[in-house]
Order: sequence, then C-alpha cells, then structure tokens
Amino acid sequence: SYTLVFTGIDDLKTTEAGATDNFTIALPLTPTADVTVNISSSDTTEGTVSPGSVTFTTANWNTPVMITVTGVDDQVYDQDQAYTIDFSPLNSADNNYNGVQVSSVNVSNEDDDAQPDLSVFITNCIDGSLPQQSITYYLTVSNEGNKAIQGARLNTQFPVNISTPDWECNNDEGQACIPATGQGDLDELIDLDVNESMLFTMNGQVSGQLNDFIDVYATIEMPSGETDINPLNNQAEDHDLLYQFLFKDGFECAAPGTVETTNQQLLQLYNLQ
Repeated sequence: SYTLVFTGIDDLKTTEAGATDNFTIALPLTPTADVTVNISSSDTTEGTVSPGSVTFTTANWNTPVMITVTGVDDQVYDQDQAYTIDFSPLNSADNNYNGVQVSSVNVSNEDDDAQPDLSVFITNCIDGSLPQQSITYYLTVSNEGNKAIQGARLNTQFPVNISTPDWECNNDEGQACIPATGQGDLDELIDLDVNESMLFTMNGQVSGQLNDFIDVYATIEMPSGETDINPLNNQAEDHDLLYQFLFKDGFECAAPGTVETTNQQLLQLYNLQ
C-alpha cells in the first residue's frame, strides 16, 4: 500500500493575526483509479485548512497540491497553541491506496494577544548587617511581557532603621534612566519597552540595635487600563538581621530565575564593574 507524499511540513506556523503557512501533498505512484482524501483541522479555534478535500487522478497524481493553513484569533491570551492537520483514510477503488491511514501534520498558532508583565526584584546580597554601617540595595524592574508599558508606578518602602537612601538608576544598556538620581523611597512613574530592565542602586546607613530586623519592600504597579498577567512578581522584599557578623548569601543575591547568581555576577550583569 501507498500513502501521501508530503513536502514542507517541518515547523509549520500560523498566527492569530491570520498569517498562513502551507505544504504540499501528492501520490508516489500512478493509481488505477481516483484517490480522494479529506482534510481538516483538529482545532478550528486555532487554525483552519484549505482545501477540505483533494482528489488525485491518473493524470495529476504526481502534481503537488498546495494545502494552506490559516491562523485564527481567539481574543484570549493563551500563549502559542499546537494543533494538527488531519487526514481521512484514503478512498479509492485502487486497493494499493484504499483505506490507507495518513499521519497528521503538526502546526503551531502563535498568540498575538497582549501579555503585559512587569516584575520587580530587590536584594542587598547579604542576610545580615552590622549596626552603623553603609548598606546597598539593588532593585531591578523588568518588562517581561510583549507590550511596552508607559507610566507604571514603582514604589519602595525603607524602614526607619535605614537612613534616607540615595539612589541612581541605569537601564540594561548602562544608560541613565529618567530620572537618573534621587533620594528617599521611590515613588516614580517609569516607562519600560519590551525586554527592557532598570537597575536602581540604593545606598543608606544602618542604625538600630543588634537583633533588629531590616525589612525593605518594593512594588511595581501597572498603569490604569493594563492588567499584569503575572501579578505574583509585582512585589519583592528583602529581610536582614542586625548582627555582629556579616554574612554573604548567594541565594539572597540571586537575580530572578537564576538562583545560583552571586553578587559579583549580578554586578557584571548590569555593567556596574
């Protein structure tokens, strides 16, 4: 028995914007009678296929027929979705083809819906501090979504046992932010392009007594009309103990998604050295 011959079926992609992709089918040998196959999509909410049926004859059996798949927009953020183009068993009076099963073809429909996602992370790379010493916090705010965001509000809350911090800001290309410097808790409206990050370096002086805790908080809030798809990363905090010894803790200093990152690597990442 014989089945269809495919070309161009690797890495087929459609998009919710309606982009298409295509492949071809033909027969490997001349049939003694017409060979018909029906074609369908496994999920018409993600993609459709055309034509829905192809018939090969003794005259056109080896002429490739183009099959076109078209993406469908579902208006919902559901990430890229896989679906298949499916084929009925071949139907023919030729027993070499009749009833032969045809393997499905894989397709991916790329999501084009907005995915606003801001994250914030703060650390001083230690888990303890000496009284009356200077302390530096690194606050990273990033746009991890697929949509540029204007006017997000970035806030910090420093405790009374840290002096009013001075801060400066650089983006992930080492350029100064707007504003570039300031003093006190952050309460800033910031703009972030897709994949852009800002690093705020915040310096203060520790006060208080041994065994006091130093608790610092940071939040990033979407502007009105935007909804963050991952609100769990919209707030961050760092907690340290005033003690007579200073501890380094690689886990404390790990940048988001990189638990093993050390203080040195974090500084290099943001071109601070």
